[in-house]
Amino acid sequence: MCDTIKIQKQEDAMLKICRNKKRTLSEQINLTTLLMLITAIAVTVTGILFDQSILRILPLYISMFISLLQSRVNRYAPLIGAFNSLLYAGVYFYYGLYASVLYAVLVSFPLQFVTFIRWNRNPYQKSTVFRRMTGKQRAVVALIAVAFWCGMLIVLKSLDSSHQILDNTVTLLGILNTILMMLSYIEYTALMIPGNLVSIALYVAMIPESPEQITYLIYTLFSTYCVVRAFFRVRQLYAEQNKDKNT
Repeated sequence: MCDTIKIQKQEDAMLKICRNKKRTLSEQINLTTLLMLITAIAVTVTGILFDQSILRILPLYISMFISLLQSRVNRYAPLIGAFNSLLYAGVYFYYGLYASVLYAVLVSFPLQFVTFIRWNRNPYQKSTVFRRMTGKQRAVVALIAVAFWCGMLIVLKSLDSSHQILDNTVTLLGILNTILMMLSYIEYTALMIPGNLVSIALYVAMIPESPEQITYLIYTLFSTYCVVRAFFRVRQLYAEQNKDKNT
């Protein structure tokens, strides 16, 4: 009799925890959706104020939805992002950010498409099965990244690209994020946070010469919030997957 009561209490406690988790997740989703709507309104208003073409703002609206999916680590985010990167390539070319153009067309589009295929082959809930990098892998990636950054800076100087250091850094972090994401390493979200912060710095630097960059800055602020949420969500999924393996 005592054992039955004890088991019942344990089941009640687990049910209460599950309900609290669902309530917390629902609140986070509602907040993210609300912030997305506010961002969309702000982007629309600034787009009108600065007389921006709908073709230049369209990728932002799509990106807001992608960021929403990324915050939930949804495997359909890279599929939509792959095609949206081609729209961004046109925007980057307009502003003379040639490194970002090359990244969008030659890296972001194909790698995000491959990411969707890989994630879809190894599904876990609405996401995928994740893994963690070893210390040796991190060291090798860091060395390659430094060498790549130096090489790209030389190329950008020869092309007379604007905001070379910031543009180069955003591009490098974007490439690393995309590759690690494709390979399902949880570290990709850790790199997305500094990548977004550098993007914010880039847009702030461009505002004096191109005031309409405020539109992209507004979106990047929302994207940063989503990236932070994704950082914790990925680790939660990774922990759940390891727990499932051990049971």
